[in-house]
Formats: sequence, C-alpha cells, structure tokens
Amino acid sequence: MTLKDRIKSLIWRSPSNAVTGSWSALDGSIFRSSAGVAVTPESAMRLSAVYRSATLISGAVATLPLRIYRKLPDGSRQSAGQTDLWWLLNETPSPAWTAPAFWEYMILSMLMRGDGFARIRVDRFNKPVGLDPICPTEVVVEEDETTGELTYYVNQDGRKETIRQEYMLHFPMPGFDGERSPSVIRYAAMQTIGTSIRTEDHAARLFESGAANRVALEVPGALKPEQQEALRNSWVDIYGSGSDSRRVPLVLQGGTKASTISLTAADAQLLETRRFHVEDIARAFGVPPWMIGAMDKQTSWGSGVEQAGIGFVIYTLNPHLHRIQTELNKKLFRRAGFYAEFAVEGLMQGDLKAQADYFRQALGGSQGPGWMTVNEIRALKNLSPIGGGDSIYAPVGPTGGDSANAPASGNGP
Repeated sequence: MTLKDRIKSLIWRSPSNAVTGSWSALDGSIFRSSAGVAVTPESAMRLSAVYRSATLISGAVATLPLRIYRKLPDGSRQSAGQTDLWWLLNETPSPAWTAPAFWEYMILSMLMRGDGFARIRVDRFNKPVGLDPICPTEVVVEEDETTGELTYYVNQDGRKETIRQEYMLHFPMPGFDGERSPSVIRYAAMQTIGTSIRTEDHAARLFESGAANRVALEVPGALKPEQQEALRNSWVDIYGSGSDSRRVPLVLQGGTKASTISLTAADAQLLETRRFHVEDIARAFGVPPWMIGAMDKQTSWGSGVEQAGIGFVIYTLNPHLHRIQTELNKKLFRRAGFYAEFAVEGLMQGDLKAQADYFRQALGGSQGPGWMTVNEIRALKNLSPIGGGDSIYAPVGPTGGDSANAPASGNGP
C-alpha cells in the first residue's frame, strides 16, 4: 500500500466525524463527538477522569521492573542478570529519557493515540544500544502487499526518515489492523468524553453567571423597540456578568415580572451526569472507578485493597504487558533462548501476614514438600543470599526425603 492509498484508506477506517486536514489527523486522533466538541488526546486529558485513568495505567507499568531470562534445555529459566538490554529497558533507554518516563510515554501513546512507537538504535554490530520514543502523529505505517512487512515513514521536525520493521518497536492496542490501532478515546470513550467536555463548559458558564437561570421579562403592555432594549440592557448590566454586582436587586416598574424559563442545575441533574461520565470513562479504560477517585462506587474485584490491586493487575495491566513483552522479545532478542518479562509480584503481594504464611508453606513449614528455597524468597524481598539457603525441603515419608533439610519446628520456618 502506497502513502496515497494509506491516506485514502482513512476514509474507510475513520468514523464520519473525523476531523481531517492535518498531519496529526492521520493517526485518527482528532474527532468531533455528537456533542459538537472536537475530541483530541489533548482535550481529553484535560478531564480529570481521563487524566487519572491514563496516568494510573501508565504509572503502574512504569514502576514494574523488566527482567531478562535465559531458557534452559530442561525447560526452566535462569536470570540473565543486568545485561546491556536490561539497562536500556530498566534505566536509560536513550540519553534524554529515563526508563519510567519512556514507559509512561509508550503507554500514554497507546491509550490516547492507539499505538506506541520507539526507534531501535543499533551499533555497527547490529546490537541494540538505544530506544528513541516517537510521537504517533509523526508516523505513517505502510504494509508491503507481497511480504507483509511493515515500513515506517517518520516525519520529525521536518526530518523525514524511513525505518524498516525490525528497527521499530510498535506497541499496538486491541483492534490492530496490521498497520495502526484505534485508541481508547477514538471508539470506546469518544462520545462520553465529548459530552463530558460540553458538560464541564456548561457548568463553568453556569457558575460564571452565578448559577442563574434564563429569565423572561413580562410587561403588561407593548414596548417600543428602544424601551425593550433599555430594559434588556438594565437586566444584563446587573445579571449578565460574573461579578458580584448581580447581587444588587433590579427594580422592575410598571407591572414588569421576571419568569424563569430554564431548569436549574439540580433539575438538570448536572452532578449526576458528571458522575456517570466518570464511571463510563473508567469503564472504557478498564479501571475500577474508585481507583480514579469515584469513592461512591464499589468494586467487585475483592473485598479489600489487596484483592482489588490483584484484579487491576490481572484484568487491566496484563493485556498491555503481554503486548509489550511480545514486541520486545520479537525485536530486541536476536538470539534464541532469551526473553524479557515484567515482574508484577510487587503489585500483587498481600499484607505482611499473608506473605509470611505463604513463604512458610513454600518452604515446607507444614511438613509438606517445599517448592521454594530460602534464597529464592530472600531474592523476592531484595535480600542477599545466605549460605545453605539453596536447598528445597522434602519431608521424610514413604517417598523418601532428606530430613536434614527439615524445618526447625513443627510449625515450619
């Protein structure tokens, strides 16, 4: 597909309310909702619910360490240690970026624009030495109809560059069509965000005018045009601005009456509408409403913070993490047997008592077979190994076992 065909295909791929005519519209990130508001990543992020949902996910991913493992012939795995790739993924992907900032940018690009892009810089031995994030609006993706490989056309600050598939990290979202992905705000939350922006604007204007209603002035007889204008101007001078002068009463003469012709904010259920928008935006991003500050909402992901946090990792973060891991393992590890994996244990661990009970059982504390060593548990807690801590306890019984490794007491370690 040529660049010309790519632009034509946007007519089919984009909804009828897409705002076109700019380079940033090529990634489908600018739309006009049914509320008449142009929804862009920038305007959407001005809503607190969108901002918190996006930064909650991106911030959580940015805190996770990326570990590199080596597959062993027996099917087990071994930590590859702090290799050069580990440094790129966990510390400094490029001179101007730290790893947390890099991953936050990637996730925000995926959520708000559909795809995350990063150029893979290599040395003369074709070894990755840097990862440079690229704004999705500066990338056009073209698929070769014969080979199916992707080519990336990048336009950064007027500098045009063509990047082959193996030198570009491309993190898609659900709905990936082989070239680009739709963003959360493009389909799932576009109408809600547009309506929410309009609601916020209406609320701002409402409070600017002192939450006053629209009124009609009734007079007993007919007024000349200049009299109507004078009466209207008198009302606007006092009630037409956000200043405190609206507290001054207006004296109406000659039987003139003021009648309300619009609903109040309570009648229009403005607050209820805003609450619904928060819940719907959280639903679109896949986060429980209470995690973005909607404290009147309950979670069905467990009875406590621990269970809710585990549910957040499983149902919200894991799909993103899996897509990232798959792309990293495809593009960065040129040798078979090595792969990267996010360590999510820190987000899923329970309270100290629950951890102690679990580790006790893992060591064989109830006289059952253990499945972890002391040093493995110490490594999870960032503690250095100790001598004699690499054996797994097996109880003495009909199947045999080494009683020398038995826990010191019947209650376990």
